[in-house]
Amino acid sequence: MKIGFWELVVIVIVAFVFIGPDQLPVYAKKIGKMLRELKKYTGAASEEIQKNVVEPLNEIQAPLKEAVAPLTDIKKDIDNSVKDVTKSFTGIGKTSKEEAAKAEQAAQGETRRGSARADRGAGGRAGRGRCICRQGRGEHSR
Repeated sequence: MKIGFWELVVIVIVAFVFIGPDQLPVYAKKIGKMLRELKKYTGAASEEIQKNVVEPLNEIQAPLKEAVAPLTDIKKDIDNSVKDVTKSFTGIGKTSKEEAAKAEQAAQGETRRGSARADRGAGGRAGRGRCICRQGRGEHSR
């Protein structure tokens, strides 16, 4: 918590009014001593926490990190393998769809060519057995 200039001015004015100009220097010294002691105790407590808590945790954490490192590498390898398998399955699905579409187009092309050959091979008949000759009878007897 930081105190700005204007907050400090307000505190001094309020202290001046309530304490009075005679006692203000005495109380300021007492507050200064109290703040120094508080800073010293918080520094010591922080140092104790660092020595007794943080450093042992760091000592314990180092072997754990070393033990977990191979597991992390294995996880990365498995993730890469899963990605490769997923890509291969995705490619298989697309390829088979494309091949099916090509086969269907080829089959339709064969059907069209085959029906045209059948029309020619049927003695000039056009599909339903009707003749398109000049006589206009529609069907010929054999």
